[in-house]
Amino acid sequence: MNLNLSQLLPRVSVFVLVALSSVFLLLGSAHARPTIRDELPRDAREQWDAARELHDAGDFKSALVYFNRAFELSNNPRVLYNLGVCWKDMTRYSEAIRAWERQLTFRKKLTKDDVRKTETAIRALKTFVSTIEVKADEGGARLIIDGIEVGMTPFVEPVTIDVGRRLLRLQKAGFEPLEKSVDVVRGKVASVDFDLQHVNKTGTVSITVDGPEAATVFMDGRELGSAPFDGPVPAGPHTFEARAAGYASVQQSAEVVYGEALAVSMTLAESKDQGKLRVVTKHPDAEIRMDGAIMGKGAWEGLLPAGGHQLEVSKPGYSTERIEVTLSAEQERTVAIDLSPQRSWVFWTVSLVAVVGGATVAAVLLSKPSETTPVDGTLTNVAAF
Repeated sequence: MNLNLSQLLPRVSVFVLVALSSVFLLLGSAHARPTIRDELPRDAREQWDAARELHDAGDFKSALVYFNRAFELSNNPRVLYNLGVCWKDMTRYSEAIRAWERQLTFRKKLTKDDVRKTETAIRALKTFVSTIEVKADEGGARLIIDGIEVGMTPFVEPVTIDVGRRLLRLQKAGFEPLEKSVDVVRGKVASVDFDLQHVNKTGTVSITVDGPEAATVFMDGRELGSAPFDGPVPAGPHTFEARAAGYASVQQSAEVVYGEALAVSMTLAESKDQGKLRVVTKHPDAEIRMDGAIMGKGAWEGLLPAGGHQLEVSKPGYSTERIEVTLSAEQERTVAIDLSPQRSWVFWTVSLVAVVGGATVAAVLLSKPSETTPVDGTLTNVAAF
């Protein structure tokens, strides 16, 4: 049978009134049963009295705190019903249901009448809630819905949630908190996926060193340990170095990408009949080639056979620098390269126009007769031949 909105609203209103009346009757029942208060120890009874006064004054949020404290001190499940009433009065229906469902886990301590009334209250609020499936790539993360923590990942079943637009926040130490808004509709299970990101983003680096039996590896001057090395390092550009006694150290620069693995391989050679060359540039992404082979980017240091070598440094948008480098045995040499930006066709066109224009002006000045006053000669009488 299909109902239009005008037919549905009266039925919903009646249902809501019946549900809320049931809740208030239960609260009144709690007022009519002083034995609950009598069951509480003295310290819990003080919290109970404060909670009742705050609730009667309409301060449901504060009353919730004192009712919760009374339960913690007494472990009396009948107190949990009043927690649910406070949540209901704050229009946080999913939280009210959670409190009452928690109460029902103590069925052995409750009377049949207590169980029946709690189940009735839960059914009354079911129309205002739905469920949501929460998935996350990290376990042990706290889920907070509209400012209220509801549990920790992973969730083995859908989470009860109020209908409407809800703000979900997932947070865990060491990760960036993540928030998502979700529209929840009654009768339809919503879903949300969270992918938390590390606060300190890292990548995995594997470093191997060939040549000596034992070598030590460094990153940005800080010792990482003995080679081979395999472990996480902060994401970003780094300079890796290998050192060993009797061998010339070697450096290699590379970019570590978050969540990815990087393999670095370096070879050490004994310091004989070789020279050590260090190439530095002002451009971290400039490509360094030695004798046609790519050696690294931005900076490079290593051993080369004694003699002459062709060094080439290039970067898109800049003029390529090529120089001849000569090393002698056991020499250490540093070469600094500063690349110049390439001139665009506009620059060369403007420069050519300027040069041509300047030459034209000079030619005109040289070819134009002088406009100074004529000079009379000294020969006044010249005979005609």
